[in-house]
Amino acid sequence: MKIEPQGEQTRRPPGAKRIDLRAKLLGYRDSIRARVTEFSWRLGRRLYAVARYDNLGSNISTNGEAHLQASIAGLQVESGRAWTVIDVGANQGQWSTSMIRAAERSGSAKTMRIVAIEPVPTTASILRNTLAEMEGAGSVEIVEAAMSSHVGEATIFVRGVGAGTNSLYKGQRTGSTPDLSTDVEEIEIRVQTQTLDALSHELGITSVELVKVDAEGHDFEVMKGSAQLLSGG
Repeated sequence: MKIEPQGEQTRRPPGAKRIDLRAKLLGYRDSIRARVTEFSWRLGRRLYAVARYDNLGSNISTNGEAHLQASIAGLQVESGRAWTVIDVGANQGQWSTSMIRAAERSGSAKTMRIVAIEPVPTTASILRNTLAEMEGAGSVEIVEAAMSSHVGEATIFVRGVGAGTNSLYKGQRTGSTPDLSTDVEEIEIRVQTQTLDALSHELGITSVELVKVDAEGHDFEVMKGSAQLLSGG
């Protein structure tokens, strides 16, 4: 009986298995090294914040921001004119809420216009509900977009609904409260990008008293897109 060959078997060169194993081990080593580096950075950032007596929860009332808000609001009382505050990266509205309350205490809330900007749709929904309960401000506007140095679109990496670490940069771990978890899945969504210069023109804003920016690593790009607005005072 004649048996036809079923095909040639591929013979691996001597040492191929050792090379594959080495490549896998090197891959594991690099992965572990990256995780250790990231964890060390975030742990060091947390220890640094503790050493400076920074509040790890970004408590506005104790980190100096509330004092600044009160000072800015107090300066507007004598003038009696309309004034504008912009909150870039408003998240769930904690900072904007604190600003409105500071203006209420100073008696300048009715002349204040506050623009709260948040790019993540689910978080922007929470923001709307939060600020809807604030009746003291003369005008509250919510803009659903990511501030940047250009107008267009971008991908934002969402770590959770209302999370303060949602960022235009994948795997970003910024802020005064570093997240020590490493296995949080990020969801990618497309959002509109806008510049503060273009937005202020669209909204008819010619001057601004205070701009707060918390853009999770994108802050410098936000400032680049606001040169005209800030130079106008």
